Amino acid sequence: MRSVKLLIVGLGATSMLMACNNQSEEVETENTDNEEASEDLAQIEVASADTDESDDEDMSDASPSDHEIADAAESVESYEADVRISAGIDDNNPEKLELYIRAITGEDQQLHIRAEDTDRTIHTDGKTYHNNGNEWVDITGDVEFDQLHRITYASAINVFSELEDRLEMTEDDDMNIYAFAGDDPDVHDLFEDFLGVSFGVVDTTNNLNEVTFQVDKDTHYITQIDFESSGEDSEGNFTLASVVQFLEFNNVEDIEAPEVGE
Repeated sequence: MRSVKLLIVGLGATSMLMACNNQSEEVETENTDNEEASEDLAQIEVASADTDESDDEDMSDASPSDHEIADAAESVESYEADVRISAGIDDNNPEKLELYIRAITGEDQQLHIRAEDTDRTIHTDGKTYHNNGNEWVDITGDVEFDQLHRITYASAINVFSELEDRLEMTEDDDMNIYAFAGDDPDVHDLFEDFLGVSFGVVDTTNNLNEVTFQVDKDTHYITQIDFESSGEDSEGNFTLASVVQFLEFNNVEDIEAPEVGE
């Protein structure tokens, strides 16, 4: 019987759903060089932020409203985000993960991540701290800042840009709603990468996706992304659902460093 595990890998910031052929199969993580600093610090699979020339050409053909969303992102100096992820295989109870994120962008980047009501990661004043379950440890230099988590406002803009030619816009009070529904495996893969999720051996190409972006009409900020995907392979079915809410733009106070254990 196949099973699905929801692990907080990296620094408690990135989630990975590993599908197993055997329920007793253990998922192994690769430690960084600094094993004494944190036993559960796992190697992070990082999505490249680089774009090629074709991406630039696609953006040049975007509509004015899409340019406004991309342009408005340049004024985002800080934000809070709530993230909820749920995934299941073969009608089993789904695994779930909840994250709360505070981020300050710019040259002096700051980050605070809470996973399942427990503070896990703090980056401030150029230093990175990780809560290994027992105490806070200083892991500065072990992990690059860009590797601390995937779900950022910048990555949300990238997802929107990738999908913009498939999205249909409607208006709802003070929001513009951009939506897509269809059986496109590329959309599912895009959100797996955005969320840091992998179903391992499960064939997820046969799926039905529903995507919704809520964009504030005045600020042109993306305030919420809803995603649902369901499908089946030769052995059973799978589901993936997430809600990402971006809150409190440009209103995040400086993040304080935690007390580090001796």
